[in-house]
Amino acid sequence: MGLEFIGQAEDLKQGTKVIYCQANIETYLNIIGSSFGDYLIQRRRESHKAYRRLSDDIKLGALLPTITLSVKPDIVDKIISLCDDKEALIASLSQPNQVDILDGLQRSYILKDIKDNDFEFNPKAKLLLEFWLEKDLGKLIYRMIVLNSGQKTMSMRHQIELLFTSLSGEIEKAVPGISIIKERDGFRRTQPNKYPLSDLATSYYAYLTGSHEIEKDGLVTKLFDSDILDASEEVLTEKFKAYLNRLHSFVMIDELCWNHYSEIDFAAESASVMDNDEYDENTKVKKISDLEKLKRGYNWLGSENTMLAYFSMASFFDSNPRFTKRFDSGLEAVIARLKEDTDLDPLAILSFENAKDTFNPRKKNIGFATRKLTHDGLKEYFNSEAAVDLKECWKYAADYQK
Repeated sequence: MGLEFIGQAEDLKQGTKVIYCQANIETYLNIIGSSFGDYLIQRRRESHKAYRRLSDDIKLGALLPTITLSVKPDIVDKIISLCDDKEALIASLSQPNQVDILDGLQRSYILKDIKDNDFEFNPKAKLLLEFWLEKDLGKLIYRMIVLNSGQKTMSMRHQIELLFTSLSGEIEKAVPGISIIKERDGFRRTQPNKYPLSDLATSYYAYLTGSHEIEKDGLVTKLFDSDILDASEEVLTEKFKAYLNRLHSFVMIDELCWNHYSEIDFAAESASVMDNDEYDENTKVKKISDLEKLKRGYNWLGSENTMLAYFSMASFFDSNPRFTKRFDSGLEAVIARLKEDTDLDPLAILSFENAKDTFNPRKKNIGFATRKLTHDGLKEYFNSEAAVDLKECWKYAADYQK
């Protein structure tokens, strides 16, 4: 038999069942399927010299470290029910495309490459496999974020992306109307409430850390040193639920924003400018240019920069019940304003774009400056419970960066 049962155990902290098996390499590659890397959004395939050496060692029959797999949540109950019937258990675990790789992705790439080059593995060469049987949301978060936190710097980001891939169905249930796109390349939004999985994962990361700068090595190091990883399973679960609550209102605002700005009759607005005899030519050119900037409004909330800034800002307000009340009040005002649909530019997108235009790319990283502008402007706006004109908030945030 290709997959052989070794034993089973239980993580007593989590109450999670774990099945230990060994398999020949051909069986393992069949279990993970040919597209095992597709769900690891944006995780780069490594090409270190050490991996080329590892490839040579594998061909010679070197024993690899244990590979950790997570059985997909929707079939966990079925697998657990078979734990007392080893034959049925092994038969079920041997089925392809039923697992995610928690630890061992690079080794799996190497194994597949070797096979694709028509190399015949020694049938005596075995892999040690660890199958985690867990579907509980909180325990998955705790397992992926905390128990593997000692790996290299970017592993935290990758674990969260893996978590979101495994739980995308749960997110879609919790947030009505959301559509999650899992493709890596070529994505272009053609409707509201449609987001790449990677953007949702990074927005959650921003919510966890309270920072819109998730790519910096120093930030992840700081995360390891912070109290986030010391939080209990219950606290991490509550944080994820709080994120989903904020995502729910974000999706609602995104749809209202999309509908408002995409329904503006820009041709009529342009004609009105050109037909106005009170405007000189320079004024007309400026106003037509402003309308072009306003066209970007419909997709503003769908950009990764906006999402990172928004959720890091939301994290600040959710850190204190008194602040949370202000944020909730401000959200109600924003939703009401968008529903009224009486203002051509309710989110002051033109002022936001004009503020961005003041940034000198020779002196600033435009991506960082844009996220900071968005974060600081929204923070000022919601701190006032949406009482301050958003135009002034964008101006204040831009001036703060000078």
